[in-house]
Amino acid sequence: MGDCVPSRCGCDDATGAWVCTDDCGGGRCVPDPGEGCPDPSPAGCALTGCPEGERCATEGEGAGCHPTRCSCDAESGRWTCTRDCGGGACVPD
Repeated sequence: MGDCVPSRCGCDDATGAWVCTDDCGGGRCVPDPGEGCPDPSPAGCALTGCPEGERCATEGEGAGCHPTRCSCDAESGRWTCTRDCGGGACVPD
């Protein structure tokens, strides 16, 4: 049957076997992109912002090395980030 998932299956009471439709409309479950990766995103504050009373330092002391952008790979549940250090870090205002 491969990647074909029937839209409906039921049990045949006489034989106890599964009986399914011949279509492929059942779909497949995949992780929700927003739920697959642990929070928070490792992206720097240049993208995510800072809490009130803090500012985003992208250069100099306190900026550290944080990626500019990250996205969640739903299949692996891991963050995929740019390989730069321009994302910044939140520091007291």
